[in-house]
Amino acid sequence: MHSPVYLLAQAEACRELRDLDLPVEVISLQEEEGRHFFSNGDAEIPQEKAHLYTLCHVRTDPQDTPEKAWMLMFGSAPPRTIDFSSVKPEKRKQKALEAIVSLLKEQRRELSDRNVRLMRELGLLRQEHDRTQFAAQRLESLFYDTVKGERQHDFTLAPVSGHQNLILRDGENLEQRLPGSSVGLSDIALKSHHADVDGMLVVSLRALEEPGLIALWEVPGSKLDTGWTRLSLDRALGGDQVSLILSMEWRGHAPLGLAASVAHPDDRFLPRLEGVRHPAVLAMQGWRYIAGNEAPVPVGAVMQSGGMDKLRRVDFKDLKQALNLKTLTADVPFIAEDSALQVHVLPDEIAAAVLRGVAVTGAKHLYCNIFTRHKNAAPIEYAIALRDRRVRSAYPDQLPDFAKEFHSGWVKLQGGEASQLHIMLENPLEHDCDVYMMTRLPDGEGSTDFGWSCFSDICVRF
Repeated sequence: MHSPVYLLAQAEACRELRDLDLPVEVISLQEEEGRHFFSNGDAEIPQEKAHLYTLCHVRTDPQDTPEKAWMLMFGSAPPRTIDFSSVKPEKRKQKALEAIVSLLKEQRRELSDRNVRLMRELGLLRQEHDRTQFAAQRLESLFYDTVKGERQHDFTLAPVSGHQNLILRDGENLEQRLPGSSVGLSDIALKSHHADVDGMLVVSLRALEEPGLIALWEVPGSKLDTGWTRLSLDRALGGDQVSLILSMEWRGHAPLGLAASVAHPDDRFLPRLEGVRHPAVLAMQGWRYIAGNEAPVPVGAVMQSGGMDKLRRVDFKDLKQALNLKTLTADVPFIAEDSALQVHVLPDEIAAAVLRGVAVTGAKHLYCNIFTRHKNAAPIEYAIALRDRRVRSAYPDQLPDFAKEFHSGWVKLQGGEASQLHIMLENPLEHDCDVYMMTRLPDGEGSTDFGWSCFSDICVRF
């Protein structure tokens, strides 16, 4: 559909100009009861169209001056005026056609020039956009290189074969000055053996230069017979260098063995068991984070005791180890761009993935994000549930029954929709639990096409 082209003329001259059979429409600017409007003789022309498509003003009478009315209506100068007042009637059609062709050519040339300038400016804008994107990528890389979202492993003092373990008996104390810098220290791991499952290891961290404790951990014996035990601080230590002292007391009927690492040449860093110096330092690992800042505590770590409302988030590495309930293998798709597990909905049964033991003892609140990655997916229902890891079935495709208080309930999402699931417990968990992430079609009906159902940001609050 072509846009109209208008010639603006006095009302009295419109009939004459229309008789010239010009390839444009002739309109007039009229006034009625103080209101200005445009007309083609049959109907009123919208002001916006007249303003946009009027090519020129044709003057057949020297008294025809629409400038003032045009300014009042649009706040701008009227289009160019072609004076026909001195042109003989038989010459007016030729004059009008010449003017129309000339003005249209000029408009076309101006339009072409504008398009060229626009394309050049778009090219410059694209170059600037590419530079901005590149700079943003470099900034993002710098951020992830320097401001990590995870605590970074810093050192390992591995157990050394031939060095005797340090044996703690009930009520005995061990103390050791930590080697290395304190700045940004966020976690310490110890390696233990043969712990009494009913016992308790109380570990404290303090600075030699400052009074009071930095942190206190109460580690049940059941967590000490699994090799490395990771002790996490809520907040990485600050930027001021201090000398750290790690102290521990064992409370249990059976003795606790702590692995020993290398011999240290400086006696100040050797452990003292009940005041007696041991020739080799404790086997340990250390992690660091941005000094003075909080970071999500990894699953499996022991948190500081004495505080409430602490949060730990399931690490990406743990997510990738989720088991597919149908096969009991770690083949659940991990969507890196969303940091999410995709538990694809199944046609006639519940699909489930299992995170082993991530809901640890003491947890009171478990929650996660859920979303369907494709807008064309059918409605999908999501749920999470907890189950004591000690009674996990060794056979695939065995979905257990869940206690009501350990089940989030089913939440239905449309394609492309997102939400959250929560399990809030009246009492803290008494045992470590597996987390089951489940999806299904409502009432078993619907298509599984585009059923990209995902779970992300699984968090445990204490």
